[in-house]
Amino acid sequence: MGRVRLGSLELEAVRVVDLTRGVTLPKYRVEDGFELSDHAVEERAKVRVEAVLMGTRERSEKYAQLEQLMLSKEPFDFVSDVRTIPNAVITRLNVTQDDSLNTLRCVVEIEQVRIATVSITTIRIEDPATGQQVPAGGEPPGTPPTPPQEEESEYAPEEPEEDESWLDKIVDKLKFW
Repeated sequence: MGRVRLGSLELEAVRVVDLTRGVTLPKYRVEDGFELSDHAVEERAKVRVEAVLMGTRERSEKYAQLEQLMLSKEPFDFVSDVRTIPNAVITRLNVTQDDSLNTLRCVVEIEQVRIATVSITTIRIEDPATGQQVPAGGEPPGTPPTPPQEEESEYAPEEPEEDESWLDKIVDKLKFW
């Protein structure tokens, strides 16, 4: 098949490169009982690479590098003859030693990571009472904080009478059953 590169690590004896790409159509059920889909979402790319690691010392070094790359959880570029996938991470590593002493069969599963960027914007509006600019959604300056309101719950435990213990109260309730 050829060679693939996982970041700076190159695998030479690659037997299979299985690339999966897809699109998901989110479905929403409506009142009439059927499902609508109003957009498509691109799925992350997934790659399955089958390779053979050869040579007594070299195979151990390559496997250690693959394992280190997986455990680092750092995104890398996956490069093959078919496609280059940025921000890839090894999600699974399977190594099999067959009857040959100098080779390891290796299956590497790789998935693309989507890296999001986040930005925060504060919108300021004019407080009509003071004419000052205040953040939207917040309390204007000088407004006293609203004290939390206590609500009575029907599930709140009843306060025991002064001379009655909690155990006596439970026994009294059991007498009615």
